[in-house]
Amino acid sequence: MTAVSPGQVARFQGNEYYRSDEEYLWTLGSVLKDEYKAIADAGFILQLDCPDLGSGWNGQFRNLTLEQFHKVVDMHLEVLDAAVADIPPDKVRLHLCWGNYEGPHNHDIPLHEIFGPVLKSRPGAVSFEGANPRHEHEWAVFEEVKLPDGKLVNPGVIDSTTNFIEHPEVVAQRIERYAAVVGRENVIAGADCGFATFANAPTVVPTITWAKWARLSKARESRAFDSGHKTPVDMNLQSAARAYQTAAAIALPSISVSASPPISGVRGPFTRTASMAATTASAASGWPR
Repeated sequence: MTAVSPGQVARFQGNEYYRSDEEYLWTLGSVLKDEYKAIADAGFILQLDCPDLGSGWNGQFRNLTLEQFHKVVDMHLEVLDAAVADIPPDKVRLHLCWGNYEGPHNHDIPLHEIFGPVLKSRPGAVSFEGANPRHEHEWAVFEEVKLPDGKLVNPGVIDSTTNFIEHPEVVAQRIERYAAVVGRENVIAGADCGFATFANAPTVVPTITWAKWARLSKARESRAFDSGHKTPVDMNLQSAARAYQTAAAIALPSISVSASPPISGVRGPFTRTASMAATTASAASGWPR
């Protein structure tokens, strides 16, 4: 179950009453600690959504130098670790995000600039974008960065901002790259981000979202991922297999789309364009295949 990080709350509900941003952040951490524990105590794996560590560079902290932003990341992770100190690391995941929108992203901070401190943080698994064209290449970071013992990576292998339905071979290749550098037992295949970040303006048609998850299932079928024991890759793809069975029974509905509003707050202006089109349904008339 997802929950917002203290640093992300501070981005959108700014400090108006505390003597410093740091004091405000620690207060947020102490409040959110109860929510985090309640999720874990209910038996869920807690996923901490931390766009502040990625897209914060292009937003709230866009005027900082790289050195200054590194200090912000360190402080945000320190507060986060304190807030989940009572939860076992294997019950916590951290999600990095550079902004779940279809835009240039040419000012995104590189993964290698923030991943070192993130790997040292308490959560036992780290989720991050690994399928979109701005960040797909960053699997190579793990050729240089050693994964700490017990730490899992949860790379996105399907893009959450486009209505392209990935070919199973593409998904399989993405999984294999990570498995080759960190070990298949340390990989959980996932999506770049959520598919419903903007409730009134979905970027991806819901039935296409199901079809994308289905490609995780097909990727598993196209590779011999199975072994004598079940690894995170195996378990995640088995869940996707069930999603595929459901998705295969759904017919694509008619789609009407209006342009999405502009999004500001990046290191370089842009206007977010509508990525869905009414022709999607007819173009996908042979789906699923």
